[in-house]
Amino acid sequence: MPALSPRRALAVLGLAAWALALLPYIFTSNFTDDEFTCLNHALRLLAGQVPYRDFFEFVPPLSYMLAAGLFAATGPSLLAAHAVVVAALALAAWQLADLARRAGATWWLAVQPGLLLCFGLYRHFPAYSHHWLAVPAVLAAMQGAQRERWLAAGAAAGLAGLMLQTDGAAAWLVVAIAALWSGRRALAAVAAGALLPLGPVVAYLAAHQALGAAIQDLWSWPRANYRIPGGINDVPYGSDFFRELLLAPEGPLLALNMVYMALLYLLPPAMAVTALVLLARGDQQRRVLALAALALGAVAVTGRTDVVHIAAYAYPALLLAATFPRAGAALLPGMSAATCALFLAMVVGRPGTWLSLRSPDARLAQSDVIRFIQQHSAPGDTILGMPWGGFFYFYGRPAASRFTLLLHPREGYAREPQVAEAYEEIRARRPKLVLLAPEMRGHAHFQLYDHFLYPLPGYRLLGEADMPHDHNGGYPVLIFGRDKP
Repeated sequence: MPALSPRRALAVLGLAAWALALLPYIFTSNFTDDEFTCLNHALRLLAGQVPYRDFFEFVPPLSYMLAAGLFAATGPSLLAAHAVVVAALALAAWQLADLARRAGATWWLAVQPGLLLCFGLYRHFPAYSHHWLAVPAVLAAMQGAQRERWLAAGAAAGLAGLMLQTDGAAAWLVVAIAALWSGRRALAAVAAGALLPLGPVVAYLAAHQALGAAIQDLWSWPRANYRIPGGINDVPYGSDFFRELLLAPEGPLLALNMVYMALLYLLPPAMAVTALVLLARGDQQRRVLALAALALGAVAVTGRTDVVHIAAYAYPALLLAATFPRAGAALLPGMSAATCALFLAMVVGRPGTWLSLRSPDARLAQSDVIRFIQQHSAPGDTILGMPWGGFFYFYGRPAASRFTLLLHPREGYAREPQVAEAYEEIRARRPKLVLLAPEMRGHAHFQLYDHFLYPLPGYRLLGEADMPHDHNGGYPVLIFGRDKP
């Protein structure tokens, strides 16, 4: 076996240290509302519900299907879900290095995108999220295109699409264009590969009379509601940077928000560079990276364009930068070193949060609001939590509503008929408890008359309890019980 050069040895050691540094993440009890929406849908699957027919969701089903399989073995567990995400990102780090190396990057630069992938690109790591889980599938599609393994590349793009529509479409477009350079047979193999994972899911939905509802939730609803003017997702490009920066001392990733500004300005120039690379004569490996940076960059600037989402789609641009020896050497190692140093400083500064070996499930299940739910209800009871109900359903009692998330209609995530349907569920199903939280995260005070589900028919206020402090600093939740048993 040939001896490792000093630079290659340093790169390998850095990647190993990166993998070890991920381990404390699985014990964190920081979480996002979107995370528990996904994990609650896994519990719904285990209870026999069918996605889209029995509960509303505008994200494809693979992320919560995987969680359902996990929970069938482990039981409901945030710790297990975090472990899956850490494993997925460890795989993605290797994939990034492999893609960069095949495109001509040195080992030293090839490992840099992996170092930045979780430490600097996404503030909510290690949340169990379709965004995170789509990354290895997208990268696998790119690897297949680099190696001209078109059937495998198409299948990986199909898996990405079952995690997130936009990422799957972008990955398939990259692979399809690369296949066209090799001929029509390659393109046919890509199309056939995409059907391998998509076909069984479509068949399952059709067999359970859920295919029409799936088309409505996954296609029609996002086009009409995801980014309505003035809604929650209609934000200026790069919004929330200063809010994220100011909240950083109280947030889970401290000063890593500083990386966002660099990424904000990196993404558009990187897209322009990729266009120039495509116009020039380049090999198959580098063209695939350029296509991916363009396609996923387009997803970033046309979806929700706050800094968190933009940064989450910056990894293809960083990957392409690693293939430019001078530009990559000037940009990536410094960003990685600063990001890792800030991360280590944060771990040392907050050991109780990041180095505790106690399961996050034990901490969260003992939070004030979950104890209140369990004390005022019994096994077999159902509850309704709005607007974000996933956390209450995961540790408390099952949902009485098909809506795990239902924001005010003005935010764009629901229309008046969906709010009316939620009212009808309260009247018809008579959940034991109804929990109303602030409509938007970060509200310090709750104004009851401003909630879109108030007044509640046949319910009285029992009291209030706080969300865990790990979640946005904690905030009060008003809890209502039935007027009559």
